[in-house]
Amino acid sequence: MKQPSYNQKYHKVVDVKTTPGRVYGKVVNRLLRFDLPFVVMVKDSVNDHDLQEWDKQFKQGNDITVKSAYTPTSVHVQESPVYIPTEFIEPYSVVTSIGIVKIGFLRRNNPELPLKLHHEFYGSVSKALSFTTVYVEFDDIYTSLPLNSDDDNEGNNTDILVDGAMEALNKFLVIYKIINEKHYIPQLTTYGIGKYQFLDVDENDNSLITQVLKHYGTPVSFEDTHDYQTELFLRNGLLDNHEFATYIRIYQDVWYKITTHDWRMAVADSLILFESWIRPYLHKIYTEKGLSKNAIKNKFKVNGNPMFITDIAAILVEDATGYAFQDSREYADLLNKAIKVRNKVIHLEKYDVQQIEARGCFYSVCNAISAIAVNGGNILRGKPDVTYLPTFDYDSELFYSKDSGKAN
Repeated sequence: MKQPSYNQKYHKVVDVKTTPGRVYGKVVNRLLRFDLPFVVMVKDSVNDHDLQEWDKQFKQGNDITVKSAYTPTSVHVQESPVYIPTEFIEPYSVVTSIGIVKIGFLRRNNPELPLKLHHEFYGSVSKALSFTTVYVEFDDIYTSLPLNSDDDNEGNNTDILVDGAMEALNKFLVIYKIINEKHYIPQLTTYGIGKYQFLDVDENDNSLITQVLKHYGTPVSFEDTHDYQTELFLRNGLLDNHEFATYIRIYQDVWYKITTHDWRMAVADSLILFESWIRPYLHKIYTEKGLSKNAIKNKFKVNGNPMFITDIAAILVEDATGYAFQDSREYADLLNKAIKVRNKVIHLEKYDVQQIEARGCFYSVCNAISAIAVNGGNILRGKPDVTYLPTFDYDSELFYSKDSGKAN
């Protein structure tokens, strides 16, 4: 049987309603739908039947019988405020780790605004003014895992499909942001979106709608706010007029890249994190020892050339603190899990970075910083600007995260 075109599938799936008690056959097409908190300014690939019908009833002055999450609960303008596309393009084909998927977009305006706004607002990522619905299609021809909802691995496959959709979206966004200079758009995570809707089509052209909620870890009740000591630390920090150290910001940035599955950039930035901490740290120690600025500057040079980060870790740490960091496990991990991996990525010897490599690189940097600060920082002990990072156990459940995927 000839497969219908992509747009025909979209329209059919969006229009149909699930029939109670119907027996469904083998799933041959799965459509995943979710909302972004910003607008993607490409032409639309799909129409929303319910929204189109609402617009028609409103313009004809009829009683409105159609309601959805995208229709207004009340109208404050004389003309219809909803956006109905009039021109469509084919969706984008994206190669992912689970095969080729197709991704399309439908722009929307906030239906509750008291005015008609069919615009993109540069810098807006709150969904308050306008936003986009994403449609990702998986079929049984180009996707490398079973789509059938009766499969024993249904739950696992659903998770993998959601991750695959996010992989496709982030791959699209990387290119889209560069060519359109929309660098304010964030990279997105499976858990950041949170709410998904699967629309499955079986071999008999029946449809089934399934809601999926994704969250990381155990949900925390609104009653469980942070404790008194954390609250006190927060309030005292807000009264401090000093800027945070650069490495603290980079530490957060690397965590963000790991959370968004941007493994390659997490590796690259992890070494920047180490450099942004180790140089000021050693500089302070040399200053406390009475060295001049020029003498300190020369410490970081070999034959007049800047010292490599490997030599700084192996030579200068012991020179400044007396701690033989180069003999520690932390140094070996920093060299093998971070520096060597980062060099391969930066010099394009390695492109396909796995999650475990990104986390190993980041964790080894954090462990190295902590080891140096604990074992070598006695001369600065007690000073308020000396902070070391949490340590990580490579065998812990945190290290082997349940997140999946490759570099976006």
